[in-house]
Amino acid sequence: MRKKDRSLQNNPFIITRSFSKALSIAGLRLEYVTANKNRIEDLSKIYNFKSVNVLAQIAGEAILKDTPFVKNYVKEVNKSMDFLSKELTKMNFEVVQTHAGFILFKHKTIKKESVRNILETAGIFVRDLGTISQTKEYLRMNVGTLTQTCDLVRLIN
Repeated sequence: MRKKDRSLQNNPFIITRSFSKALSIAGLRLEYVTANKNRIEDLSKIYNFKSVNVLAQIAGEAILKDTPFVKNYVKEVNKSMDFLSKELTKMNFEVVQTHAGFILFKHKTIKKESVRNILETAGIFVRDLGTISQTKEYLRMNVGTLTQTCDLVRLIN
């Protein structure tokens, strides 16, 4: 038995992670659990692990088979997020970066609804976070690759 396996054996913790945010596949609701065998058996009594849809299973398998791609993609999205934040700030936006593959942003002088309408007219769809009190003034945008983000900045300019 490997040392890592032995450490899980007596560990009482359950660790959950999501594939969704980093890869912009939140709609699939794909997550995984790491725990010792007893904890997994306990979880199996209250949750059907087979309830994941087929599309999510296929995506998960592909992700697990190509972890170098995933790591590189996450690095690129992080670089892209930095670039987008700087560019939007130059355009008089206030930007909040996240660790989840999206940014929150609002223009300092243009109303949120106008910004959303302008972006949607250009084919850029954002999410309005008006139903959450802490983010009611912000819009949310997923961040893609650096090439996609450069195209986005050109469109916004």
